[in-house]
Amino acid sequence: MPCIRVADSLRPRDCGSRFLLADNLFLSAALGSKRRKNTANNSPLAHLLRRFATGGDEAAFDLLVRGHLGLVVVAALNNGSSLGATWMGGWAFLDLSTRRLLRKSWRGITALAKHRMFRRNSAAVRGSVFDVVVFLRFFVLIWLAASMNRLFALAVTLIATGSDLVSAGLIDLPRTGQTNSYYAGDDGALRAGVPWPERRFTHHGNGTATDLLTGLMWVTNGNLMATRDAAFDTDGAAGDGMVTWEHALDYVAKLNAENYLGHADWRLPNILELVSLIDFGRTNLALPAGHPFSNINTQAFWSSTTRGAATGYALVVSFCGRINSIDPDGIPSFLFGCVDSELSKDGSNGTFGCLVVRSGVAGLIALPRTGQTLSCYPGDDGDLQQGVAWPCPRFADHGDGTVTDRLTGLMWTKDKVAELTWTNALGYIAGMNSGAQPSLGYHDWRLPNALEGASLFDLSQTGRKYFQMSLPEGHPFAADYFYGLTSTAWAGDPTRRVFALNRLGFLQLQEIGSYEVHPVRDDPRPLPGASIKVNVRWDARGLPDTVLRLSGPLSGPARTDERGMASFTCLPAGAYTITPESRSHRFEPAAVTLNLNENSGVTTEFTGILTNNFGWRQVAVNAPSPYYRALHAIGNEVWLASNNRVYHSPDVSTQPLRLVFQGQPQTRLYGMTGFVTNGLRHLWAVGDVSLGARTTNATGTNWTDMWLSGDNTFTCVSFVNPQLGFAAGLDWHLHRTTDGGSNWNDTGVRINIGAINALQFLNETNGFAATESLRETLDGGMTWPKSTPGGFRDVFALDSEHVWAAGPDSILVSGNRTGGFMTFQRVISPHGYSLSQVTFVNASEGWVGSIHGHLLHSFDGGHSWPEDLHLADDWIRDLFFSSPTNGWAITGDSLFHYGPLFEMAAPDSPRLSIALAGTNVVLSWPAAATNFNLTATPQLGAGAAWTAVTNPPSLLGTNRVVTNAVTGTSRFYRLQTPQ
Repeated sequence: MPCIRVADSLRPRDCGSRFLLADNLFLSAALGSKRRKNTANNSPLAHLLRRFATGGDEAAFDLLVRGHLGLVVVAALNNGSSLGATWMGGWAFLDLSTRRLLRKSWRGITALAKHRMFRRNSAAVRGSVFDVVVFLRFFVLIWLAASMNRLFALAVTLIATGSDLVSAGLIDLPRTGQTNSYYAGDDGALRAGVPWPERRFTHHGNGTATDLLTGLMWVTNGNLMATRDAAFDTDGAAGDGMVTWEHALDYVAKLNAENYLGHADWRLPNILELVSLIDFGRTNLALPAGHPFSNINTQAFWSSTTRGAATGYALVVSFCGRINSIDPDGIPSFLFGCVDSELSKDGSNGTFGCLVVRSGVAGLIALPRTGQTLSCYPGDDGDLQQGVAWPCPRFADHGDGTVTDRLTGLMWTKDKVAELTWTNALGYIAGMNSGAQPSLGYHDWRLPNALEGASLFDLSQTGRKYFQMSLPEGHPFAADYFYGLTSTAWAGDPTRRVFALNRLGFLQLQEIGSYEVHPVRDDPRPLPGASIKVNVRWDARGLPDTVLRLSGPLSGPARTDERGMASFTCLPAGAYTITPESRSHRFEPAAVTLNLNENSGVTTEFTGILTNNFGWRQVAVNAPSPYYRALHAIGNEVWLASNNRVYHSPDVSTQPLRLVFQGQPQTRLYGMTGFVTNGLRHLWAVGDVSLGARTTNATGTNWTDMWLSGDNTFTCVSFVNPQLGFAAGLDWHLHRTTDGGSNWNDTGVRINIGAINALQFLNETNGFAATESLRETLDGGMTWPKSTPGGFRDVFALDSEHVWAAGPDSILVSGNRTGGFMTFQRVISPHGYSLSQVTFVNASEGWVGSIHGHLLHSFDGGHSWPEDLHLADDWIRDLFFSSPTNGWAITGDSLFHYGPLFEMAAPDSPRLSIALAGTNVVLSWPAAATNFNLTATPQLGAGAAWTAVTNPPSLLGTNRVVTNAVTGTSRFYRLQTPQ
């Protein structure tokens, strides 16, 4: 007989364990004898059974079944003497969901496997009174004795059968709630997923209720803040309970600090927890029948999950389909709300309701994590990461056109099979099952319901998608997102609308048209139990964000956490190779090969050796997005233009961006520039409808309007000193100010026929403009005679001798000046990228951004671009470097920082080491000593002339290294602090 483990909690499951019992319900092996009758009657389980059997106690029923128990085998004894008594009454099957007894004979035991309750779509025994997890080829018989109207536990026996469960994933998905069928094969007909409990919620009598499906405990007052703490709400309309995202998280923190209702673990629900409440079969208010909530029908509610890479927006759920509507149309909506605290002041979409939840008990299902790991605010989804961790690798590619999601146990076609209307899609899949259409060898396909489709998306903050939430990293599907139909129709108008997956990665009501068709089926193969734990170390500490590539019977990536740890889980037996990857380190060993047996666990380690301590990272910001369009930085100080606003932070890594300027509604800022003189920050921003703003103070936070001439859209601005500046845009004219931007005049000069994309003046006379061609002026913009053809989006001039421009198909690199004007060499865009931005930190090192999110890195003045970094899947809209090791980039909805990847403590006096290597001398010193220059002199003494060593140092391990050729004369070296 297989063993049973009694656990305190069912979730998360251990892939290596086939059976678990939860809730501390102790089951005796033999409690039926009269000598042990009192023990049996006093057990927790017997107490619950007795309460239900003798009096139909509703509370006992809720506790007993936790919702839909399903089929339990009851042994009916004609006497209650002992476990070894003669079984005279045969077998009776008690379905506690209906309280019906289904009598069968002894021969009916093997028929249990074929009963509907042992099919995954009917929940089987998973989530039963004991939360028993049933895997392939096993089911559980719970023997109960009935005597004198008392029920008590006798034993638990596991019996092997020849049956197979329908599927086996790490979690089960619930049904959507839709029960009406509108077309053959739709959600209402198949009802795939775990059935809901007959009574979904248990009321606790204190303003909370537990959802027996998920085990989550909810505060039932949907407007608790307005009822209990109205003074806390100062956003928008004060006291109405509609607050900003940060304020909602602050309110949950307040409840925890006060130990509200005896609990200090309340949280703002993540998006999956909020969606779990939706009943897709209901209109008007899309919540399950008999729900316990109040004050919920006219609000939308914040989730703790921000939207993909756009950390300025969080996901919102409306259960009635409208926000603040007195005439709800019954369509559950999945919306975006701006987390910016300033937006509520002008009535924008910045204030929503706050539902409060905590983890309660083990439910019939366990919700998975959303995938989000980047935290934007304490208590958000990325901070708490609630839910069952995904198996790693998440997917299994079977090499036959099918992919299994090992989290849910669902098998998908690797690519769409067609683009059809809803009814035609259902008909096509019926054809796959009948053999009329190609079926990849299976004949039980279905169109995914709304929850099955949404289960594929990764809501992590990777900066990889603009307006799109992609599939998990390393997925084997043909595309990064699905844009497809689900089998779930809108109950209010099923003939016209269905729920579809869109490229935003969440559910959205769509007019019925032709969409992608992605069939799904249950995969019955159980998850294996082997695992590999990986530790990656560097400098006696864990190395985070290292990519680990697994290859073998299963393949896929994992990333180390902040401790330098990662795991590959639920692996089949076989030989695996793990290869670590990092832009900043090489590793010893370079790879490891391991042989796994079934259910084995192995730990392996890697040591990282630093090769480069600089790189790009996404910064979590709470400014509104999308449409970040311009930025400027002074050291770690950042200004960011988004729509008609300017945001500022003294240091984004430690302090959030705060609003410092707000222009007229429906306007946008496109260009920004600035510098520091005499301790004052001078910055200017320009946009459409002649919108402009400027600041001149020590903090860069006091901005005022700056209205440019005319009624034009300005895309770029350039100042050469605090008084003299130039601006241009869509009207092709050059505009000029001589008083710091207080007054502007149209010079009447047309720079070119076409929009001016970028403008830079080096001084009062010499300037460049990027437009349909690259233009140069030598007379302060009055004429632009020099033109280099080939449309350009950006221009950057380091000085009068070093100028670069970038366009859709090429990069221009400055050459010599001929006749006073600069000549250029054209470099064809590497890999065919369409280029958008260019900047250089010195005459050699520079960066170019593309409209597809690639950053190219040059070390030879732009003649070659050997490094290619895929930063995001969106347009690089601005690049700015305040020093060679401190840079910034923005896409439409994300901010990225270039700088040191790891903090290294610099010694007080770095030691310079010298060694001979053939005909070279190799000098090295600790890489942490960043504020030192290597200098040399041919002789020591009072007259020593120390000059800088021009060879740039390279990073090798934890050292900076310079290699110089040995000459005939002696040379002395030292590290010197710059003056």
